[in-house]
Order: sequence, then structure tokens, then C-alpha cells
Amino acid sequence: MVRNILFSEEKCSGCCTCMLTCSFTYHKVFSLDMSRVKISRDEKNGRFKAFFTSECTRCGVCVKSCFFNALKIEEV
Repeated sequence: MVRNILFSEEKCSGCCTCMLTCSFTYHKVFSLDMSRVKISRDEKNGRFKAFFTSECTRCGVCVKSCFFNALKIEEV
């Protein structure tokens, strides 16, 4: 099974907890730059968007850390 991570821009608050959890899990530091998931604000509509780097393994640690349920694992 392949895992995909779905992102809900309506639910995202932009807190970046997912990014910090990812960087700590893989690099043992809290660093937005070292995260494999990137959250940014769309300047056009003010909502947040997510991007997953090529290093992302879809492990789901970001999903588990999201307080707002903006991330969800989908088994494909």
C-alpha cells in the first residue's frame, strides 16, 4: 500500500507544529528549514498550503501532531 498525505487548507491554522515535529523526528532539532513538510500562506487568498519535499517518506508523524486535523493519511 502506498500512503498519501492529504491537506485541508480550510482546517490549517498555520501553527507549523507539523513542520517542527518532522524536523525533530528526523534531525533532533526544531527547525522549520529542516522539515520535510512545508506550510506557507497563499498571498492571493490568505489560506495556508502544504508542500512535501522529495525526502518525505509519508511516515505520518506530521499528521499525528496536527491539532487541527488539517493533515490526513490516505492509503492508496
